[in-house]
Amino acid sequence: LDGIMSSIDKLGKLCKVEGRAAKLSKQLQLSLVKENIANKQKVLLTITRLSSLSNIRLWIAGNDGFYSKLLETCGAQNAYTGNKSFAQISAEALIRTNPDIIIFITNELSAENQLIEQKFWKEKFSTLKAVRNNKFFIITGDEMLIPGPRFPSILAKFKKALGK
Repeated sequence: LDGIMSSIDKLGKLCKVEGRAAKLSKQLQLSLVKENIANKQKVLLTITRLSSLSNIRLWIAGNDGFYSKLLETCGAQNAYTGNKSFAQISAEALIRTNPDIIIFITNELSAENQLIEQKFWKEKFSTLKAVRNNKFFIITGDEMLIPGPRFPSILAKFKKALGK
């Protein structure tokens, strides 16, 4: 997030619109007011999954500063504790993590494919706390996978899911 703010300031200087850049930067900073919506629950942010009959691998958002910072703003913590920005984990690693909430983020997914995805999680991971407690959410939007100045939209979507 600091990099986004820095880029806005640099672009403002380069384009000789420092005032507009400062105003945008301030608006974005105001959206980062911490709220304890999630009460320190462990949230797994999954981006995609690769599946075969015998092997399931998930790509998840790690501790990159961007998604983790947004989760912290909501009062949550990233369930992944490793040091990679994005990690691929096995089904076994997911089960060991046992997150309180799972958020599947993607740019788009049809309603039919969302139902397929929810069914997959219920069938394959019914023992996970998040799945048992109906805390599996799919959040779509073209801003979801591109860190940038539209992060307040991502944050609002996280807050909506975590507040349920």
